[in-house]
Amino acid sequence: MGIKKNSLITGMVATALTIGFLESGTVQLSGPFLYGDENGVSLILKKENDTFEIQPGEKIIINDKIYTYKSVDVASQTLLMENISIPLGDVSAIHYVTGTKMKERGLKGLKTGGMVGAAVGVVLGSYEGYYHYLFLTVPMCAAVDGVALGIVEAQIGFTKKKTRTYALGENDWKITNE
Repeated sequence: MGIKKNSLITGMVATALTIGFLESGTVQLSGPFLYGDENGVSLILKKENDTFEIQPGEKIIINDKIYTYKSVDVASQTLLMENISIPLGDVSAIHYVTGTKMKERGLKGLKTGGMVGAAVGVVLGSYEGYYHYLFLTVPMCAAVDGVALGIVEAQIGFTKKKTRTYALGENDWKITNE
């Protein structure tokens, strides 16, 4: 009876750990090697000696629409996206999303807001001859305005995507999956 009880407890703990690993994403039971499907094939672009690879699940822009790349079917000359298939003949360029412009826009807003805030601080501190308050008003206004405009610009930059363009054509990038 003791061995059955230990086996039952061990099985329950192993099952709970397996479910935990699968749900947390630590262990993934998916991929073309497991199911034998052709999804999950990287897109390999080549131009002269340069090679670039787009992995499944990455965002790409084709014809001004953002898609999630899944695979490429070289035999039928088709790009397989998350919800659509696109013939390679319809693709003149692939824009690879490399990130957002959040950092650049945020820093630009921080600098601009700091300069505007410093100007406002000078105006407020010199109002009616209160020049002795400039050492307080200038840094406080610069800091508040810089942070406020920096946050606003960072939020705007988060919506702007940075891309790299791969123009497909005779003397341009070619898909070299084999």
